Amino acid sequence: MESEIGPMIAPKVFEGEGGSYYIWSSAEFPILGQAKIGAGKLVLNPLGLALPHYADSSKIAIVVQVAGDEGMEWFSIITSTQPFFSYLVGKTSLWKTLSPQVLQVSLNLTTEEAEVFSSKMNKNPILIPPPM
Repeated sequence: MESEIGPMIAPKVFEGEGGSYYIWSSAEFPILGQAKIGAGKLVLNPLGLALPHYADSSKIAIVVQVAGDEGMEWFSIITSTQPFFSYLVGKTSLWKTLSPQVLQVSLNLTTEEAEVFSSKMNKNPILIPPPM
């Protein structure tokens, strides 16, 4: 079986003013399935910020990244053929899966605070541009 091992351009899964995020998976690149890996690349524009996020590997790490004056690139190899990266805030936040009642009890919030917390999830980008 022949496999392409040259440079592969991954599809962008997110792009905004703060930067962009790419994922390599076995769906687009079958050779990764043979190796049982996937990968992700985060590119932050100068002084950009990536909000807290984690990946679906055997080790859990929550990471916040801040780029310097020249920006930053972060590359990760994941032991999964279908890499999954999620953010703790923003439109793809796991907090969104919880009802306001569960948030209220879990985080010891008032009903109003839980509603505000939930409403903010749709408004926050995951990659934040530098302050002006």
